[in-house]
Amino acid sequence: MSHLYLALMYGLILILATQPGDGRTKSLLRSRVLGFFGMISYSLYLFHTPAKGVVFYLFRGSVERLQTVSDAMLMIVSAAVAILFCLALYRFVERPAQLRGKTFHYDSNAQDSNLVAIERR
Repeated sequence: MSHLYLALMYGLILILATQPGDGRTKSLLRSRVLGFFGMISYSLYLFHTPAKGVVFYLFRGSVERLQTVSDAMLMIVSAAVAILFCLALYRFVERPAQLRGKTFHYDSNAQDSNLVAIERR
């Protein structure tokens, strides 16, 4: 019951996003900023905690905490570090892998009903 508000919020967003027309909600959901964060979201999910730990260790020599204004500034720095790292990861690892994956097609007529990847040249 404690997270019911999250389910209701996400449900409302889905309802608004699937309504016909081109309202303000749809234009907000199609914004470049949300597209950017959607592009790096999984990497950001994986690396935000290590980035926070590294930044706090380098500047404080301790684990992260949020008790002072300088701690808040370090949180902002760690968010920037994580975003920049994930952008580089997307540009130099994820996107080339996606493009490389598009060079393959799958032969469904292979024996034993296994799919066989064949590289196109």
